[in-house]
Amino acid sequence: MTTITTTSDTLLRNAIRVDGVVVAALGVAMVAAADPLSSLSGLPTGVEYAAGVLSIAYGPLAFWLASRPRVRTAGLVIAAINAATTVGMVGLAVAGLAPVTSAPGQMALAIGIYTAVIGGVQYLGVRRAS
Repeated sequence: MTTITTTSDTLLRNAIRVDGVVVAALGVAMVAAADPLSSLSGLPTGVEYAAGVLSIAYGPLAFWLASRPRVRTAGLVIAAINAATTVGMVGLAVAGLAPVTSAPGQMALAIGIYTAVIGGVQYLGVRRAS
């Protein structure tokens, strides 16, 4: 009989992998729809495309980081980046730079909510891995 072993860093590793998949999938959508997204967001098409490419690149990087023998530091950095992204996106909406009633404001809030949730799970994983 095989025993499934879980280590104290399993939550963190899985949260990083999930983040990589979600962000990379979003990146593929951003690259495929850079022009329509730019008309919604007000950003130049090149910026939408570049953000999509960077998001795609994060996917394999996240899986690589999650596979390292020691994942705690990487997890803490990723959780901090997600926290900063949450503050930035919600700040855009609260400051009125991306009004909540507009498409850019709704995109900013959706990104802020996602990064708050995944960053929180990653931070919990960091704490458990301690």
